[in-house]
Amino acid sequence: MREKVQQILQKALESAVSKGELAIEGELPVPAVELPRNPEHGDFATGVAMQLARLAKRKPRDIAEILVRHIEDPARILAGTEIAGPGFVNIRLDPSVWFRALGEVLEQGQGFGRAEPKGVKVVVEYVSANPTGPMHVGHGRGAVTGDVIATLLDWAGYDVSR
Repeated sequence: MREKVQQILQKALESAVSKGELAIEGELPVPAVELPRNPEHGDFATGVAMQLARLAKRKPRDIAEILVRHIEDPARILAGTEIAGPGFVNIRLDPSVWFRALGEVLEQGQGFGRAEPKGVKVVVEYVSANPTGPMHVGHGRGAVTGDVIATLLDWAGYDVSR
């Protein structure tokens, strides 16, 4: 969700610059989106207006107002924004976002969280139990640990051979 909010802010910033409301030369910074210390301030917050104050030669609060005016949210992720203090933008998410996210999880089923294949082969070798020697607890622990590591690598998109 943080990345989606960051993309919305990035597009708003680009829009403000392209329409001439913010005069910033060079590369635009990627807006940092953080969790506010106080949950009453919203779900996320950004201080990008304060970062841009020196570049734009404007007050951070003015920059925050321009940024908020240029926010477009066609996916209806945001419930609202507010400008606080010297130029922080507090962001509240629409509660329906979480229900939509749960719907995506249910839709993906057993594949939820699995990464796209990377095309990289990995060999995980584990449990070298010597049939002529005594077995001990370490052999079982090694088998479980090795299998877990191999499964995690598989889910991360690697082509795993055990």
